[in-house]
Amino acid sequence: MDDAHNQSISSGLALISNYESEDCDSDEENEVIRLDKSECNTSRERLPAPSALLQTTKTEDFHEDNPLLHDGRVRSFPHVRGNWSTLVYIAYEHNDVLDEFITNLKLTLGDKINLRQIDNLHISLSKTVVLLYHWINTLVESLQLQFQTYPRFTLQFGELEVFCNETETRTFIGMNILAGNEELLNLVKMVDSCLTEFKLDTFYEEPKFHLSIAWCLGNKMSELKTELPRLNELCNHFIVNNPDFILKQVDSICCKSGNKFFTFPLK
Repeated sequence: MDDAHNQSISSGLALISNYESEDCDSDEENEVIRLDKSECNTSRERLPAPSALLQTTKTEDFHEDNPLLHDGRVRSFPHVRGNWSTLVYIAYEHNDVLDEFITNLKLTLGDKINLRQIDNLHISLSKTVVLLYHWINTLVESLQLQFQTYPRFTLQFGELEVFCNETETRTFIGMNILAGNEELLNLVKMVDSCLTEFKLDTFYEEPKFHLSIAWCLGNKMSELKTELPRLNELCNHFIVNNPDFILKQVDSICCKSGNKFFTFPLK
């Protein structure tokens, strides 16, 4: 498929808005693709684009960001047609024990901080980067080659810690990784090697791997750190009564680009 055809297809696609690297939210219908170890062909038959979308125009689209529609979250980079927010991560499924734990965290803080639960739980293996639409398949193929022989492993979570994003627009409560850091570092190196092919930002030099479970608006580091002893006392109580609560079997890696989700099974 030549560049002109790619451009005509991409111009007819709705682009997703990404608000922080700690989110995987989408307001659009998502396309989920699971890649097995023997193939990495994500192409699929598409309906022809309406003729109106194929007509060229000199009028540029204008997208006005409205944080009120996204719980006050602010976009970390401007919306540009053809740019797709992309993140590589390990997904973590919600469960009753974790949901109860987050509810108790909110009750412990009371009205001091408006704490909110994170919908799409994950452990980041990359920063959120901007990828051109026609690069998606190439990146996916590169990631597939990296992950196809990597063995499964187990993560163990520890106590809570407070984190703030780079723009200081949101603060997070996350569970630190106690066991599995070496495997995560190996995966990050693999992801970084793929991203550098596109001259995209690599991960942090000294990453602090964690599972963010709740967030609030603004920089609330000092307030939440004051509450950490009480919150970790609650965390330890849940760990004692639910030992499986802190374990995560990692058998696949995920990549989200716009409204496309790719899953790479581990060996």
